[in-house]
Amino acid sequence: MLKMPTQERTINVGALKRHYVLHVPASYTGQEPVPLVLMFHGAAGTAQAAIKTTGWVEKAEREGFLVVFPEGTRPDPDKPPLLGNPQTWNDGSGQSPASRATELIWEFFKRQIKRVRGGACIDAGGAAKV
Repeated sequence: MLKMPTQERTINVGALKRHYVLHVPASYTGQEPVPLVLMFHGAAGTAQAAIKTTGWVEKAEREGFLVVFPEGTRPDPDKPPLLGNPQTWNDGSGQSPASRATELIWEFFKRQIKRVRGGACIDAGGAAKV
């Protein structure tokens, strides 16, 4: 069962180490299924910035769902996500590193969900009213 409220996690996908943050609300007991929400930061953003600015952690606390904040893809995965190395998602343009790694991004999402579901009681058929 999940015990820590906010957990930084890493998953290997292909040759990349991918990162995400999982927030577990204080009300979570593991006894009843709860929704799982994925919240994506904007271009050049980070999971931590999204946590601080979006209000999704507070919403998860109020509504009782788990929320995952995945990190986008950086041009140089070995350097921090700064303005010269922005994290992005696949926008369909083919211009960013994320746009060129479509298969891997879906694998990243599937592995995040599988890993969270392996340690939590997730409502696979429900949806949070957000």
